[in-house]
Amino acid sequence: MSGPRQIPMDLSLPAAQGGKDFLTSPSNETARHAIAGWQDWPDHRLALTGPHGSGKSHLTRIWCADSGASMLDAADLTEGKLATLIEGPGVAIQDIDGLADQPGPVRRQVEELLFHLMNIAMAEGISLLVTGRAAPAHWKIELPDLMSRLSAMVHVRIAEPDDALLSSILNKLFRDRQMVVGEDVTDYLIKRMERSFSAAERIVAELDRVALAERRGITRPLAASVLNDPMTELGEP
Repeated sequence: MSGPRQIPMDLSLPAAQGGKDFLTSPSNETARHAIAGWQDWPDHRLALTGPHGSGKSHLTRIWCADSGASMLDAADLTEGKLATLIEGPGVAIQDIDGLADQPGPVRRQVEELLFHLMNIAMAEGISLLVTGRAAPAHWKIELPDLMSRLSAMVHVRIAEPDDALLSSILNKLFRDRQMVVGEDVTDYLIKRMERSFSAAERIVAELDRVALAERRGITRPLAASVLNDPMTELGEP
């Protein structure tokens, strides 16, 4: 009789977020160079966009470490926090397009504070980085003056990963969870998975969960089961 099924716990370590840990490829090198050259931003401001998990927060942390800037999610902006933010040399406001999901009164208040922040930053020479998933022109901003300011910002976008970056991302996600995975498994996943950052995160998390629950190593058959791919069972490499 087999033993009881193990209930897995998420014991993954925090993801490495230093400058040397950022994985550069053609899909994100423009954004990486823009962050590195922050002192040359037009009007001291930049909009950084890209899909979920593409590295926007990682690049934002790199910029904050280099510039001494403070970082805050847009939905958390309050009048008191604004007063503190403008005391420093730079400000990063993340996930501005996520304001569309906030209740109306919260959304309107934050938009007014963002507009005020942009005016202060311009007057005081404070560097400003804003992030979101879509391009600023597609953000659902109700305050017309704020929308106009955001749409006029220089904008760089992180694209979906190419093969080289997707492989590096998978390997990094595995390392962050202290998982030992062979190159054959990584190659197998790249050929069959959805080509996105969020898919890589989901797959690695599920492989970790199943491997712990079933007390198995990370193998290609296990990867096939997580992807619901029957071809491995039929002998396809």
